[in-house]
Amino acid sequence: MGGRSTPRPGTGLVLGATVLSEGLLFGLAALILFWSGRESLLAQLVPQIDPALVAGVGAGAGLAGAVLVLLLYRLWPGFRRSAESVLALFRQLSLPVLAVVSLLSALGEEALFRGALQPILGLWGAALVFALVHTGLKRELWAYGVTAFLVGVLFGLAYQFTGELWSPVVGHALYNLLISAAIGAGCLRSS
Repeated sequence: MGGRSTPRPGTGLVLGATVLSEGLLFGLAALILFWSGRESLLAQLVPQIDPALVAGVGAGAGLAGAVLVLLLYRLWPGFRRSAESVLALFRQLSLPVLAVVSLLSALGEEALFRGALQPILGLWGAALVFALVHTGLKRELWAYGVTAFLVGVLFGLAYQFTGELWSPVVGHALYNLLISAAIGAGCLRSS
């Protein structure tokens, strides 16, 4: 049975799962904010400071995260092994599908982890939960979790610096797009 390959996930299935999962994260963030009596998620999406500053800080966090991951992938065999199971799914997707998934996941995840949880758990707590969610508590993904934690700290710092949810959203989206482009260019492969 060694000749069988894993079936490629359908575009509709991936996009549907992304819309559903990120919509649930966004909804959970809205509920947490409602129950805690803090500013609503929609209010947090209205910029209060210069949008160029918000985007610039976010882009800096996203670029730093992507460079970190590319370096760790090249230099740390444990991370490379850990990341392979995650990257295998993304390698099967087209670049346009990866772009949509990247943008939706940035919005849903940052709404939850930075917009709703970071004010409650703090920078380190929100980054830890972010990492744990990205590993699914699988022991073989621990190195991937360390990297997710560090990237989560970068996104959290962007949020703390600007006070704007759009900053980590921009950073996360750029990070996802850069990693997707690296996958498409063959920069993240096991050999």
